[in-house]
Amino acid sequence: MRRAIVCFLMGFICLSLVFIWTGCVSRTQMLKETKNFVLPQPPREDYASVYILCTKVNIWWPVTVELYIKIFDEADSGNIPLDKFTHLGTIENKEYVYFYLAPGDYSILSKSSQGINQRKLSVKEGEMYFLGQDIVGTSLGVVNDLHLIDDTLVGKYTIKNDKLGKIARKIFP
Repeated sequence: MRRAIVCFLMGFICLSLVFIWTGCVSRTQMLKETKNFVLPQPPREDYASVYILCTKVNIWWPVTVELYIKIFDEADSGNIPLDKFTHLGTIENKEYVYFYLAPGDYSILSKSSQGINQRKLSVKEGEMYFLGQDIVGTSLGVVNDLHLIDDTLVGKYTIKNDKLGKIARKIFP
């Protein structure tokens, strides 16, 4: 029961963030604006395309987010030392990075002065994935959230309106 409530709340928060990210732009408007837009990294049949977007920072000081990746290992438990990860790049508010990944399971880690967030990402060849990085100030402190954006249109619209961050390494291929 408790897990169901947590899942419901996380889903509600993610949907709310979608509306906030897009500034409540209608889907029709998003479709119109992205009609002829080509993503900077075209999909490939043998790899997955992954984009990480810094979609929301609502605190008044500048924030830089360092991104890292590691092939997921079931033996990894809890906090994995940062030296086990590969540095992918750096993003700030309204920036994104992209890269290809071979099919498989990965641990993606985002690190900023507001904290560290880690999530598992399973990718399939030929698919596109969009991850949103949010840093949100609340009455309880600052929340660092790395989450999957399920809506390709929202991901494409966000990339069209944001700028490229600093890509440290394109790990595959």
